[in-house]
Amino acid sequence: METRPQVSIDNPKMSFGDVATRVGNMWRELVPEQRSKYDSLAQDDKERYDREKQSIQETYASLTHDNMGYMHSMHQLPNNYLYHQAPQMGQYGL
Repeated sequence: METRPQVSIDNPKMSFGDVATRVGNMWRELVPEQRSKYDSLAQDDKERYDREKQSIQETYASLTHDNMGYMHSMHQLPNNYLYHQAPQMGQYGL
């Protein structure tokens, strides 16, 4: 989370891939007690995401396609709502 920018600053000539490799290695070296902070943050964020997703689904479940098109044109719906679903876990490194 806060490690990648510092690794980039400390190693300005390092490529993006090399920075990612270094941060990944640093993550694997953490002991479970150190990881628990990040696991807790990830769990909290997943629960927040699930609540927001459920709220959006309930809010727009009763709308007709015509209403959604109108609301989308008025910028009241997320850009991707009419066209595709959000990426699933595991896609795009999520």
